[in-house]
Amino acid sequence: MDETQVNEASELRQQLQQEFELLSAYQSKTRAQLESQLQRERRDLEQRVSLRRAVIEQQVKLVFLRHTCVCGLRCILRQAVV
Repeated sequence: MDETQVNEASELRQQLQQEFELLSAYQSKTRAQLESQLQRERRDLEQRVSLRRAVIEQQVKLVFLRHTCVCGLRCILRQAVV
């Protein structure tokens, strides 16, 4: 290899290294953004699930109370009929 080719190869190596560093930085930034977005979405889903669970638990309590009231009324009606 003559001196021109050696210089050209060196310049190409430097350019390749710079492009590699830029790509690595871009990938790191993108990865960080995606992880942040996933954390936000996970928190949102956890909040939605928690809220939905609370609503369902409240509905179950209401159904139980209604059932209890109906059973109590039936007992009272039976006693009144007898």
